[in-house]
Amino acid sequence: SRHGLHSAVIKIGLDVAKSKGKKLERPATGVPKEFIKEYNKFQAGEYGSISVVQFAKLQGIAVSTYYKYAGILKER
Repeated sequence: SRHGLHSAVIKIGLDVAKSKGKKLERPATGVPKEFIKEYNKFQAGEYGSISVVQFAKLQGIAVSTYYKYAGILKER
């Protein structure tokens, strides 16, 4: 039936999109390398006594994003 063929074509398209999408994903951790570098400096006190809020602003990320990334890095 035509309907069966159609859904098979759509499925193939989705599989292709999925395999292509894998190349576009972020690193395994999902944390940008630049953030990791700066976060390590921040933890080491190289930023002085700035707050998490100020650090997040400097990185151009939301505070919630900071905590998300920090949580991922702490698990490693």
